[in-house]
Amino acid sequence: VNEFRAKFPHELSGGQRQRVAIARALAVNPAFIVADEPISMLDVSIRAGILELMNELKRDFNLSYLYITHDLASARYFGDRIMVLYGGRVMETAPSAGLLEKPYHPYTRLMFAATPGSDWSIPLPETTNEAPNLLEGRVGCPFAHRCPFVKDRCREETPGLRELAKDHHVACHYAEDLV
Repeated sequence: VNEFRAKFPHELSGGQRQRVAIARALAVNPAFIVADEPISMLDVSIRAGILELMNELKRDFNLSYLYITHDLASARYFGDRIMVLYGGRVMETAPSAGLLEKPYHPYTRLMFAATPGSDWSIPLPETTNEAPNLLEGRVGCPFAHRCPFVKDRCREETPGLRELAKDHHVACHYAEDLV
């Protein structure tokens, strides 16, 4: 510990900086930690160690996490439940195992298809690189401009979250037709 006290953050490795950040968060004895991309800047060799440390802390200190990531591989390893967001809206939410077994929303399916080693290897369609509309009062599905299955209804009517399987909710007008 003493060897780290005299060091500046740039003198620590990525894994060491992450461990220091975790220690700082634990110093106030929290029940809940928001972990926003906690392993995104780390080497693959270090990522598993940090996730294992976070899992041990979860068990040892009875912690809950909100784990924010674009990395579905780590989300499925770390999370009990996954919520997929797009354009600030919930597209799909389910227990991790259920989402992995059968992703319903086109955005979730495309995210899995883009993940190396995924069982959901489908051709990735060419779509626009236009950002989602984040304005209040927007109409339609936020993913409509990028969805390979878009229909007129998607652009005109915002889909609500509905349960398609036990505790598995999806915001898509046509999700059950796509499976």
